[in-house]
Amino acid sequence: MKSYFENDANAAESWNALRWILRFGFKRMTKSRHIDSRIIKNGIPRFQAPSFKTKIDEENELIVLGERVNIREEPSLNAKVIRQASYEVFACDCNSNTHKKTTYQEVDGIGWMEIKLKNGKVGYIAAKYGSNIESRELTVAKIKGEWKIISFFMPLGC
Repeated sequence: MKSYFENDANAAESWNALRWILRFGFKRMTKSRHIDSRIIKNGIPRFQAPSFKTKIDEENELIVLGERVNIREEPSLNAKVIRQASYEVFACDCNSNTHKKTTYQEVDGIGWMEIKLKNGKVGYIAAKYGSNIESRELTVAKIKGEWKIISFFMPLGC
């Protein structure tokens, strides 16, 4: 990994992304969507980070990644806080191909995500606290008795 990042023009950003992903732990994978089966055969234990990627429907849900994150009535720091959330799942029109204009908005230089509350109302969180903002994935597997990083993946277009 060190040599990979040394050749990266954005090495500091890559290391920070890796640290961010590892914060949320690993989840055992039975199949990996991004690993070529010629590299890692099916049946070899592999773990993927961040673990929350396997727990939600990324096109219709997001997790608030933080403690006591404000949910506001409108997408603005001046809007009323209607409640707070910590690592909680919310419905969201998160699919970038089909979402509404209100799903993601920039107001005063801050990105805002519209989420659906259980009472049927909508609220807004600063996008940097939403799980949909993190698109990178790290996969590790035990190969010949040693744990190896086999993928540090970021989808095209991100």
